[in-house]
Amino acid sequence: MLDYTIISGNIFQDLGFANAEEKLAKVKLASVIADILEQQQITHQEAGEVLDLEVEKVNNLINGILKEFTIENLLSYLIKLGQNVEY
Repeated sequence: MLDYTIISGNIFQDLGFANAEEKLAKVKLASVIADILEQQQITHQEAGEVLDLEVEKVNNLINGILKEFTIENLLSYLIKLGQNVEY
């Protein structure tokens, strides 16, 4: 007989992280931002100018290092990239 675990759909929750919903939301938003930058062929330098971020922070955003970002920051970056965001 095989042992298995049914997952919740939120890896952060499954691993017992605090603020799991917030962490998942930030990852999803950062992923959308990274996809937009890639689709529009925006360099990290150009993204920094558009988003008013240092290139290092753009790199962190694209690489999923999201401690320094809030959900509000990420939503504002989507707006700066021309996306329609409703709160």
